[in-house]
Amino acid sequence: MKENPNNDRFHEDPPTHPFNSAIYHYQKIAGMSFRLINTKKLSKPIRWFGYFVIACILAGVSMLFAKLVFQFFK
Repeated sequence: MKENPNNDRFHEDPPTHPFNSAIYHYQKIAGMSFRLINTKKLSKPIRWFGYFVIACILAGVSMLFAKLVFQFFK
């Protein structure tokens, strides 16, 4: 692994010996990243869109849960 002066996990190299060579090969061919995405480096509109989508999902799940609770006690 390369030296990591900032000690952040976003720029670590993938392990040299993957646990499954078939998955490693598929990810290498498909172009999937082994690294986590550092959201601080994304542009503001993309970050805000992501926050909006996550907020909508959480609001929908909470409304569904509230509806089920109200139906149960009806």
